[in-house]
Amino acid sequence: MLVRKKNINENEAKNILYVLGKMGVIFYCGERTDLSKIYLNPLEIAKEVEKSLQLPDIHLNLKKKKELLEKLKEDFIPLQQQKDLLEAKAHRFVQIISYGILFFLVGQILLFGRLTWWDYDWGVMEPVTYFTSVVETVLAGYIFYMLNRKEYENTTAREILKQRRFRNLLKSRRYDLPRYQSLKQRIEELQQSIEYKH
Repeated sequence: MLVRKKNINENEAKNILYVLGKMGVIFYCGERTDLSKIYLNPLEIAKEVEKSLQLPDIHLNLKKKKELLEKLKEDFIPLQQQKDLLEAKAHRFVQIISYGILFFLVGQILLFGRLTWWDYDWGVMEPVTYFTSVVETVLAGYIFYMLNRKEYENTTAREILKQRRFRNLLKSRRYDLPRYQSLKQRIEELQQSIEYKH
């Protein structure tokens, strides 16, 4: 009907709709015969998407965004401090384990030295030290691989141990990790939005 009023034939109207669709002015589904009579305004679609997703801060002005950012940071800072404290405890735990292993190995060397030079001789202690070395390196490395599916390296082992301890601390302290991650993401999005406005 509008086509007749504007003195445009149907093919020209379809071409205009096609060009407007390519430009992004409208959504036009001319290729689909069941939707060929439908065209949609992207702005109206965006408004409906905003409503359905319930995005309350999408149209906030800069001042309100900054106020919201400050409020989110106030909620976020205690969570960040608690997370940092738990990470420090996990790191300290790994340090204690590392020093424990070091003292064990030094003690073992001193014991083998004592047994080799004072109590027995090298002929007796050689097989003991050999099998001890094999058990400590090969078997311990294999057990590590079976548990973690990674080759043993000091940095890898320390990181895995730290992450496990950190996860256990999060559970035992009932730390709200999803809330922390959600707040962090919202703060980053707001900061990007504010920087984009400048």
